[in-house]
Amino acid sequence: MKFRYNKGGGFTYQNEYVDSYGFTHSIDNIIVDYYLTCPYKLATTLLFDVLAPFGFIQDSGSKLDMLPSFRYEYYRNLIWYDGFTFSLGKYSHYDKVHGSWLELDVMRFKVNPNKHDGTPLMEAVIRYIRNNCKDGYLVRYDYAVDIKCPLSDVVVLGSRKEKGLYKGTRYFGQRHKHGYCKIYDKQVEQHLDYELTRIEYTFCSDNIPVFDDILIRAPVDLQNGREALPAQARLYLDMLQEIEALGGDMESYAQRINFRTRKKIEPYLCSGIRLRVDSNILDCLVNCLFDKFIISSAEEPVNTEGTDFITDFDCKLPFPE
Repeated sequence: MKFRYNKGGGFTYQNEYVDSYGFTHSIDNIIVDYYLTCPYKLATTLLFDVLAPFGFIQDSGSKLDMLPSFRYEYYRNLIWYDGFTFSLGKYSHYDKVHGSWLELDVMRFKVNPNKHDGTPLMEAVIRYIRNNCKDGYLVRYDYAVDIKCPLSDVVVLGSRKEKGLYKGTRYFGQRHKHGYCKIYDKQVEQHLDYELTRIEYTFCSDNIPVFDDILIRAPVDLQNGREALPAQARLYLDMLQEIEALGGDMESYAQRINFRTRKKIEPYLCSGIRLRVDSNILDCLVNCLFDKFIISSAEEPVNTEGTDFITDFDCKLPFPE
């Protein structure tokens, strides 16, 4: 399995894998949690020093000393600049073994490697992470598959996720949740001179990746040698083909047909390539992130070793007397 670094075609891949069908696989946005090796307030000051030479302005690119909230959880300082987002604060953890609470200084880092890898700013941030962080944990990432075909040729044959459509982008599932999928026209987004459709999944590292039944299709006529269709199934087939010919959304109507009937007419309706995601490709792409971003685990750790960045403290639990 060989990866290529590509800056052509109008946009950049941090790491990519091109499979036998010519589909390009890559990792897009990532979220990584780190333990800090110094207090988060000092880490914030050091981060300002790293970003300042690149034009960062503290007043317009940060929120400091925020109060605890549901949205920001335990983070107190929020910093953003040029596609990079940093959240710093203290995470409280109860140690069942020793019967005490621990406070850990932590940082959450969000970035799109495809857009920023190899830039001077990214290299400066990586040096900052190496000097001030340890035990990175990959929280969430976007897995992208780019296909050189029009958006209309990508068909989701079956999905129980909540569906949505906004400005031509199809959504399946809930945003930021594990298994969330969106399918959109990458040619329009990147102003490319060739057709390109992106299928993008959001995966949480502590869950098993799940994929929908997706077909990259091309309409075909009825072929000899196929099993004869019952009258009702043939009627559905004729109706779906008529909807397609009139420019309607055949896919949404097909999913409302009985499962058994739909499976009978699918071979007549379209042919093409089923998107079969190879777990080896996905694993290799994720492993490349581990080396680049100093990630030690895809399972959330609570590292109680290295007492230089952990503080013991006592507090009264809010239980009734």
